[in-house]
Amino acid sequence: MSTRDIEKLPKSLDFSHHLSDIAKARAPSPLKTFYKYYGRPGLLALAGGIPHPDYFPFATLEATTLAIDTYSDTPGEPGSPSPLSWLWNLFSPPAKPRTTRITVPKYVSDPINDVNLATSLQYSE
Repeated sequence: MSTRDIEKLPKSLDFSHHLSDIAKARAPSPLKTFYKYYGRPGLLALAGGIPHPDYFPFATLEATTLAIDTYSDTPGEPGSPSPLSWLWNLFSPPAKPRTTRITVPKYVSDPINDVNLATSLQYSE
């Protein structure tokens, strides 16, 4: 993703008010702080209870999501649908929504900077 694409992304929303007090009080596992060293050549990992990724029953994780600009967070913004567009959609033939395909592999060439299942599926308490 280029810098220009990142600048076009909508601002993230804060959903922390949906978390319970117990969830808010949770601290990250100290073992997770070592993930930044995980997978570096020449580093001996002493496991720390982390299961080997070959035991995960997934080779890839794939999903089809709606395009990022499907819904506008500010109605009336230039290029966004009008507030009554839902009414017109009732009487028009259904349009196939624009989608984006996302694939997360188990292993990647750069595990430090890329999302992969080998580290994403690791658990902690």
